[in-house]
Amino acid sequence: MGPKVIAPGHAVGAPDHPHRGQTTVSYILNGELEHKDSAGHEGRLSAGWVQWMDAASGVVHSEMPSKRLQTEGGVLEGFQVRVLLVSPGGQNT
Repeated sequence: MGPKVIAPGHAVGAPDHPHRGQTTVSYILNGELEHKDSAGHEGRLSAGWVQWMDAASGVVHSEMPSKRLQTEGGVLEGFQVRVLLVSPGGQNT
């Protein structure tokens, strides 16, 4: 993710999308993201924060620039690592 300079009113994120059989580990270097998922979890990820999302049996979620970044603009930068989850039988969960 980025680094990306976002102009006021031009923020683009990742609207609702599914994950299954993996864990995502997100780390924000600069800016803020707002997370919301189908399991009822939501929150803001700020610079220096780590989020671990386990999507073994499936989840739909969104990661969008914060309301502040959407209105005021700023810099958004981070990275995400995906860990593939494999069951003992060798199949993805």
